[in-house]
Amino acid sequence: MPTLTRFMVQAYKRDEGGDLIAEEPLQFHCPDEARQRLSDLSNKRAGVVAYSWIGDMKTGETGKINLLCVSGSLPKFAAIAQGIEDHAA
Repeated sequence: MPTLTRFMVQAYKRDEGGDLIAEEPLQFHCPDEARQRLSDLSNKRAGVVAYSWIGDMKTGETGKINLLCVSGSLPKFAAIAQGIEDHAA
């Protein structure tokens, strides 16, 4: 199985009603770049999560997701998916 590892950062902002809204996910070449971007966004967004995932290039199937770091609040579904319920808003 040809695999591909991606390093992602997902930021969330609050809308006028206070709900968390996902911004466009950002992709990086290495975990250090993702952690740095999270650090840059952490004081500007309601919540940010950096993670890696491994997928099958041929089928597009997503494999294991690994949490790199998190800052602030995340929507409940995102926090549960990452196994970090204590960051759920």
